[in-house]
Amino acid sequence: MTNSLPETALATVAEPFLDTAISALQELLPASFIDVVGPETVLVTQVPDFSAFSKLCSSQVPYVRHLARPVIAVASSDETELANALAECIDPKVERYSLQAWKASEHVAEKAEHVRAETFKLLIEKFPETRFVRSKAEQTLGVCLAEDSTYICVTPSVEALSDWPAGRIRLAKRKEQISRSEFKLEELANCYPAVFTSASEQSTAVDLGASPGGWTRILRSKGFAVNAVDPGLLDPQIEADRHVAYYRMTAEDFFAMKATQAQKETSPFDLIVNDMRMDPQDSVQLVVEAADFLKPAGYVILTLKIGEAGLSLADSLEQLQTKFNVVFHRQLFHNRSETTVVAQRR
Repeated sequence: MTNSLPETALATVAEPFLDTAISALQELLPASFIDVVGPETVLVTQVPDFSAFSKLCSSQVPYVRHLARPVIAVASSDETELANALAECIDPKVERYSLQAWKASEHVAEKAEHVRAETFKLLIEKFPETRFVRSKAEQTLGVCLAEDSTYICVTPSVEALSDWPAGRIRLAKRKEQISRSEFKLEELANCYPAVFTSASEQSTAVDLGASPGGWTRILRSKGFAVNAVDPGLLDPQIEADRHVAYYRMTAEDFFAMKATQAQKETSPFDLIVNDMRMDPQDSVQLVVEAADFLKPAGYVILTLKIGEAGLSLADSLEQLQTKFNVVFHRQLFHNRSETTVVAQRR
């Protein structure tokens, strides 16, 4: 049995911040109804416009990491019935769809990957001229397995916030990996690549709190020469890189040193990153004071530590906007009790 749905959205939020996200959505959309359909998933009904809702979440509700637009609710998880429901949503003129499946709750017995595989087989029989891929298509067909219903979703991929099912991006651990914190910067490169695609052979970055060197390694892989700043030790492979300048000092001492050199050297940086464990306002204050060391339109990337309670970031973001325009703010899948911010110097 299937039911067509009104303008509706499925939003995925990390479980510790579900209540915070719901409160924010209720304040922004007082006419909408919000139902919890899983530990990390809410169903928002009476959304005025899905595209506008996506922009709203992107700019004002950073705890939402993935969106999907459900169009049919199916009271079954039978693969044939799901494939038939998906088939109703397919436009034969569209050459390629991303096909994804995910669970809204661990209490759902079916495995999402099995559901995707079986519906994939049935769909390619029905639509032999349509390509079904895992990601990178303009439209995403989604199957969200909740406890009471299975939601069939059709979402413009650019409005989904993440190109991975439920925003759960899976990154392989490489043998050269230095720390797990690298995953955060790698995920950001998937979600907001503009910072990294603009890098050239002359691009320079500053990694504040660089030890042991994980973010420095990722920045080097993106083409940046890096000033690694930390009183702690760097991994030997990073310290030996001739495109890494290692400053064994605090961030404050580094910028004080650069200030004394300013009259002799005029080589501002393209990017400053800060993943240090700091109070959000202290972290923001550090990069605000360093803004003059950035090139015009240069970027900062920083993680704001919010704690399990979901500390309000309004004051910190207001402080950041005295020198920067915030162009990206989200709690990524690889963030824990923190959000990731990208801002561009005014």
